[in-house]
Amino acid sequence: MVFKPTTTTLLVVTLFTFGCAVHGGKTPEIERTHYGDHEPEIGYTQVVRVGNRLYLAGLTYQADTVAEQLVGIYDNIEQILSDFDATTAHILREVVYTTDIEALIETIPVRKSYFPSGAYPAATWVQVERLFLPDLKVEVEVTVLLPN
Repeated sequence: MVFKPTTTTLLVVTLFTFGCAVHGGKTPEIERTHYGDHEPEIGYTQVVRVGNRLYLAGLTYQADTVAEQLVGIYDNIEQILSDFDATTAHILREVVYTTDIEALIETIPVRKSYFPSGAYPAATWVQVERLFLPDLKVEVEVTVLLPN
């Protein structure tokens, strides 16, 4: 019997081989950074670094409107990225959760202003019924490829 690998099998082998080559066969160290005292109380870490990847999640900002919350969130993202010598141009993926998709759509020019080079990330926007705190209207998570 001759083994004929499927596309899925080839993909898994390729990803495993690439992962071993990138990390020398070693599991990269996981570094967790808390930017708020509430994170350990709730049980999450807002910023996790694995190798040259940075994962930011649970990014919110207390303000009255979707636009104000979005500005506060992106200002915080820029600050966090600067701590890792990165900018919004290094963001690969973004997921935005909102309780009001129409209000979020109105903020497109505000959001785009945080990507001045036009290097927009792969993005998904999702309307949800509610976020962790009742007055929150927007929550963002991003995946970042850190510069060498």
